Amino acid sequence: MNKYIKNFAPTILSAQELVAISVRLCRIAAAHAPDDKVVNTFVERIQASVVCLGKALQSPKANPLTKDLASNDAARCSALKTLSGFLAEMARLESRPQSKQSATFLLRIIRGERARIDRISYARRSGAISMILSALNKPEAKTCIVSLQIQDLVSALATAQNAFEQTYRKRITAGVKRDPSLTIR
Repeated sequence: MNKYIKNFAPTILSAQELVAISVRLCRIAAAHAPDDKVVNTFVERIQASVVCLGKALQSPKANPLTKDLASNDAARCSALKTLSGFLAEMARLESRPQSKQSATFLLRIIRGERARIDRISYARRSGAISMILSALNKPEAKTCIVSLQIQDLVSALATAQNAFEQTYRKRITAGVKRDPSLTIR
């Protein structure tokens, strides 16, 4: 039995598997040494931990708004990619120097914040997109937006950002209430 315990690697088990193995281990230990105080103390401690772990595993796992949040995040990222992709293509047009100049100006605004957007948290991504929208709302940027006739793309980004922020606020305020004693640490 000792060689099996030495090779036991609990990190490769799921929490449910760990609970099942712990229950079996307690049964075996209690059956083989019913009068041993050390074994009984060990079994009682393991059983108490298994009960807590089992309760924690049965608690709600995710906020119901998590899927909506992910969907809204994907929508705003898509809107930003569409806008930046359009501007990148317009910036390549040699035949329309005014459009190229406007697109290059707007692209600099977006790329300044967008370079790191894909690898940051929701909150920071919101801040970065809000900064982009704020910069796009300045007079020089507005002039470029109108000259390129991309108001609808900017509006789509703003709408997606607002939808995400509303869902994010709802998720924070309506968070799933959990019993702190059931938190796995």
